[in-house]
Amino acid sequence: MAVDVLCGYLRSPMPSDTREVAVRQTAWEVIEAHLQADSVVNWRGMRFPLRSSPLPYRLRLRNIDLGVNTTLDMAGVKVGGQGVSVTFYRTTIGPGSRLDLAAAVVEDEARLDISFPRVLEGALLSLHGARIRSDGEVELQRVIAQGVVDLGAMTITKSGGLLVKDSLFEGKGSKLTLQNSHIDAGNVDLHRVTFSEEGTLQLNQGELGFGGVLVIGAITVRSGGRVYAPGFTVGVGGAAVFGPGRIEASAVANLSEVIHSDAGVFRVDPELVVEPGAAWTPPPAP
Repeated sequence: MAVDVLCGYLRSPMPSDTREVAVRQTAWEVIEAHLQADSVVNWRGMRFPLRSSPLPYRLRLRNIDLGVNTTLDMAGVKVGGQGVSVTFYRTTIGPGSRLDLAAAVVEDEARLDISFPRVLEGALLSLHGARIRSDGEVELQRVIAQGVVDLGAMTITKSGGLLVKDSLFEGKGSKLTLQNSHIDAGNVDLHRVTFSEEGTLQLNQGELGFGGVLVIGAITVRSGGRVYAPGFTVGVGGAAVFGPGRIEASAVANLSEVIHSDAGVFRVDPELVVEPGAAWTPPPAP
């Protein structure tokens, strides 16, 4: 009952009264307090219906532990405005749990920052279908994932940016997917990301439009890690760079089905190291 009341309040439209921000931040703090690993009264195992909540203010949620079978349903939230930031710091997502930010909108110089998350096997961190635009920024850093991080079907436009850095995807159920994402006059940077023990990067059916940039730098694919990009398309004015980095023995990186136009570029950095025994297939020539 308390969860439904709090979530209903946070979903309601923001009034113009500036005092409202402090009240809403307090409501978030109550949720945060009941989702700590050591909470005496914890709300893990519940669903938090926070879809489309307006977030035109600063919010920082720290050390949330979703445990098992908990859903923080924030699909469709709107993060917008200069100086606005929403931060998840050291969030743990356990088996069967979801941090759901699908279809979120991050725009007008606002920032969504997910730092030091742990996505355990069978867990999901989703930004599927999110829209990043008008200088909005989304950053995921220090991700440790045995589960799925879904960045598929994103639309990144008008100088929007996505950064995933210093992260590890390890294990058979571990996956970072940008499948069906569209980048047009925006940037995606995957920097110092490692895929290991069948951890997988999926770029399937993604698309770079005019001014779209994808950089996969300092990548490590090792011990059965995998990279696939069937149908990834670099259109006119788009540019992608793979490397530098290392493809180790027993790893797979298959870029053979990349599609690019004469005026689009998918370049492999000359400092990419491919060890003997790696299954490496570069992108076709334009």
